Amino acid sequence: MKISFPTKSLELFLRNHMQNWKAGVFEPASRALLLAKAVLVLYHDTRVKILSIHNFYQSHAPSGEDAVVGNEIKLLRDHGHEIITYERYNDSLKEKGIFFNLFKILPGLFWSPKTFFDLRKIIKDFKPDVAHIHNLFYLLSPSVYDALRSEKIPVVHTLHNYRLFCPGALLMRDGEVCEKCLGKSPLRSVRYGCFRDPFNTLPLALALAFHKAINTWNRKVDIFITLTEFARDINIKGGLNADKIAIKPNFLSDPPEADLHEGSYALFIGRISREKGIQTLIQAWEGIDFPLKILGNGPLLDYLKSKVRENKVNAEFLGQRPFSDVMDILKDALFLVMPSEWYEGFPMVIREAFACGKPVLASRLGGMAEIVKNGETGYHFEPGDTSDLALKAKKLIGNPQDVVKMGGNARREFENKYSADINYKILMNIYHRAIDNRKR
Repeated sequence: MKISFPTKSLELFLRNHMQNWKAGVFEPASRALLLAKAVLVLYHDTRVKILSIHNFYQSHAPSGEDAVVGNEIKLLRDHGHEIITYERYNDSLKEKGIFFNLFKILPGLFWSPKTFFDLRKIIKDFKPDVAHIHNLFYLLSPSVYDALRSEKIPVVHTLHNYRLFCPGALLMRDGEVCEKCLGKSPLRSVRYGCFRDPFNTLPLALALAFHKAINTWNRKVDIFITLTEFARDINIKGGLNADKIAIKPNFLSDPPEADLHEGSYALFIGRISREKGIQTLIQAWEGIDFPLKILGNGPLLDYLKSKVRENKVNAEFLGQRPFSDVMDILKDALFLVMPSEWYEGFPMVIREAFACGKPVLASRLGGMAEIVKNGETGYHFEPGDTSDLALKAKKLIGNPQDVVKMGGNARREFENKYSADINYKILMNIYHRAIDNRKR
């Protein structure tokens, strides 16, 4: 029988003493002392020093990705790990965009000397066991990898979106899923202006094409993390080595108690923008006599408010709310609607709905179709199809007891896959795998 050890040091320690233990060489007191030493070895070996690296999008408006990074750092610190962070913010790029900040942005896309020397100093002072990268764009650059490799630091990189292959990061163009650059040259994105417009897309596309040509991602990262199996397959299709990709979903700390009861409304939580499928949802709801509440803000808010008034849709816009308010509103919902029309990474609202014991009506697309089990933790509908969305919504509304049963399934799914404890174990296994691989 093959024995699996949680860490390499514990394996070596126990193998060195196992033969004498089996032979009965140790007295009871010595055995107790040996066990205590094994515990100390395990404790010391599992306290990992981590360098967390992240380029924030905007300091005044943290993204979902930014929140995930913060939650993960807190989780690791709560478990006693020592963490130091290296962070940059894209605030200075907000007004003029990338093209008009070329002298500032080009090093951040191709190779940043500032990042390289900053990190070399941090590494020498902190001496991390592993580095965990989240976002590199648009100021950090892949010089991060070179600084880490120069000091033989294992590199783990979480892929929260599809930026390594798509300048727009979403694999979406003109409101539809687009894979034209996947596995091919990103330069074709310039023609379509996939990041704002052609001028802003050009430097991003050039940088991605350059790093693809010299195989930066596969050569310089030990382990990539994707949030779903679907995202893993997409990144393999984009050119990443399959054996370098691990899967770790997002998690929720301190989840609420599941509230399994028949809620009085359907709920949408998210950005009020085209890729989120909110227009499809409003149109589908024109024929549904059941309250729909919409939490969030975004560029389509005023337009959709006028549409709701004009067509007398049974929908209410609640605006942006604090997280605690969002969870309270979610607890009283019958189900959550997730009508996104892009591939999504790992929608945190699905995780939150599951934690509250609420099923999800989701687009049969990307990771959403993987996370939500059709008929068990919710229903799927064809993305962008108002008739199918309305049909499945009415099915849920007309069978509230089945919805409560699905909510119980959703809560169990959360406990089995998306709790902080489960996530921590997955993350530590990834770190130790990266560390052990680098030692070979």
